[in-house]
Formats: sequence, structure tokens, C-alpha cells
Amino acid sequence: MINEERRPLTLGILKFADVPESQKFISFDQYLLCVVSFAVLTKPELYQFVFDLYDADQSGALDEREVSKMSLELQSKQFHFPANVTTAINLLQGKEGRAALTPDDGLVDLGEFMKFAKSFPVAFYPMMNMQKNVRESTLGESYWSRITANKLKVQELVRYMRRHQGAIPQLSFRETVSSLFSREIFNIRKRAGELYALELAQRHRLDTREVDGN
Repeated sequence: MINEERRPLTLGILKFADVPESQKFISFDQYLLCVVSFAVLTKPELYQFVFDLYDADQSGALDEREVSKMSLELQSKQFHFPANVTTAINLLQGKEGRAALTPDDGLVDLGEFMKFAKSFPVAFYPMMNMQKNVRESTLGESYWSRITANKLKVQELVRYMRRHQGAIPQLSFRETVSSLFSREIFNIRKRAGELYALELAQRHRLDTREVDGN
């Protein structure tokens, strides 16, 4: 239904609904959860999805074996432009005369991985293309692009609120005009406020536990 062959990379989407890869059939609810969760990922979240997918031991870093497995599957000839992906992956592994990442301990942590992904996004073309196929097969690319754009706006507002003790910025003139015809701006700001309030509540619970522990 999403125009993708069954392979390790594509099976990773099942993790959103905790579906084991050995399961032959999934319910509609599981399918919906997988599709929606994957379709709304921003680029940084998509990169982290790949990182988590290959961090098999959940150590927070990719070792040589995990990087090799990721490289092998990203370079599959089943994908378009495998040569471009191979070149980028070789840079990650230091096979092109210079390494994009040169950790002293031979491990690639999330920060280093994200830095590589930002510099060489072509290495992750297979996952981006898969997301494109998922979106086009369910409601269309324009719909999901709008949802993702709103998600980024919510995240930006939450960051602003963290820096300004919970204050939310005033509406721009353009936003004020837009809000007269649509509730989208209102919903974005409402969602940001809810997420910020949730963060405060979680922080308060942690602080309370620390006090009780002492």
C-alpha cells in the first residue's frame, strides 16, 4: 500500500506500533499508527529514526558493525541513485581519503551522526524517498508537508517559550490576518502551550522526586 518492497529499512516503520517483523499481518489501527508517525517526521527526526533503527543495543552510539549494516542496506541497488549514496556512506566510514566523522573511540554518537546527516543528506535518500512514497500513498504529499510545517512551527514556539519563561510571541501582521480566516494559527499556538505546560509538569515531578530523595 505504500509502494515499498519488504526489506530491513522499510520494516523499521513497524516499530512505531511495536509490531514484530515476523508478524505477517497488521491491523488497520497498527497500519494507521505506523503511517502517520512516519509521515509526519521532520528531516532531523527522520535522521534520528535511522540512527535508532541501527543502534541495535540501544547504547546511544553506533559501533563499526552497526554502521556497516546501515551502510549495506542504504546502498541497496533496489533504491534509486545507489552510487551517490555509496559515496556519502564511504565518507562516513573514511573510505574516500577523508572521514566525515573521525571519533577516537570508533563509535558514532547521535550528535556526530546528525552532523554527518546534515552535511551529507544524500546518504539518507532511500529513507526520504520512502517517506515520500508513504505520503503520496496516504492523503498526498501536500497534506503531510503542511502538517510537518505546522509541527515545526509548534517546536519553534516551544523553544521560544523556554527562552522567555513561558511567554508566547505576539502575532505578526500576516498571522493576524490569516487567523481571521483559519484556526490553524490558533491551533499551533495552543499546541505549543500544551507541550510547554507538559514540560513544566514533568520538570516539577522530577524536582519533587529529588527533594523527596534527599
